[in-house]
Amino acid sequence: MERFGYYPGCCLKTTAREYEDSLLEVCAALDLELVELDDWNCCAPVPFYDGNGTLAAGLAARNLVLAGRAGRDLVVPCPGCYRRLRDTALDLEQKEVLRGEVERLLGSAPEAPVAVRSAVEVLWRAGAGRITLLVRRPLTGLRVACYPGCRLSRPARIAAFPGGRHAAALEELAAATGAEPVRWSGAAECCGAALGSTRPELVRGLVDRLLTAAQRAGAEVLVTACPVCHANLEWRRGRAWRSALPVLYFTELLGLALGLDRAPHWLRAHLVDARPLLRRLGA
Repeated sequence: MERFGYYPGCCLKTTAREYEDSLLEVCAALDLELVELDDWNCCAPVPFYDGNGTLAAGLAARNLVLAGRAGRDLVVPCPGCYRRLRDTALDLEQKEVLRGEVERLLGSAPEAPVAVRSAVEVLWRAGAGRITLLVRRPLTGLRVACYPGCRLSRPARIAAFPGGRHAAALEELAAATGAEPVRWSGAAECCGAALGSTRPELVRGLVDRLLTAAQRAGAEVLVTACPVCHANLEWRRGRAWRSALPVLYFTELLGLALGLDRAPHWLRAHLVDARPLLRRLGA
């Protein structure tokens, strides 16, 4: 069994529990063990970083120090947390002044570079072909719009990882279930991110545009890897979309195809019910 450090972040312990549950069970089915960092802290998201870059880097770096002591690559499923931790890891390698400031703040810095990996990358590396062999309930006929969102689509040092890119990897994983990823115009567009709390009317327009693009491409469900995208796509949609186009985490899609027992439980957490569609497909 391959072991990784695991940084869940705040969302996966609160509003996105079904993402964490499905991730851990899918990883176990693929002989991947995620060992949660002991005493991890918030990654210091963008608003915090804009207020005090050094302190924000120190908060992110503290998690990297914990991962470095464990001596494992660090899996970060939330794209916002992933971007903050990976940016910080790269900056600590490349910027001596920042590294010195972080060392003064924390009393230490990561002793060796820490490889920060997204959940999409780790499961993709586990092998889409391997996943296909383990599928018990193929999702044949299900047309999905894969939505990596902004934080896994850009900038280049985040969108790409050695040997692949997040957008393509997400589509390969979806295809491994037997589903058919559609080509659509909204894959790299923004859902509005944290503006869902402060400018909900603006986000509603962005979300409805995404849902319209997915529907026009023939999609029956959206698949994402981001808790913020998932929340906006479910919570901030206009009235006309209230019961159309369910949104699933990609790990839930994998769990359904693998026939994991708790998969129906995860789906009950969503505002837009995907179960009628999946029952029609025999899944």
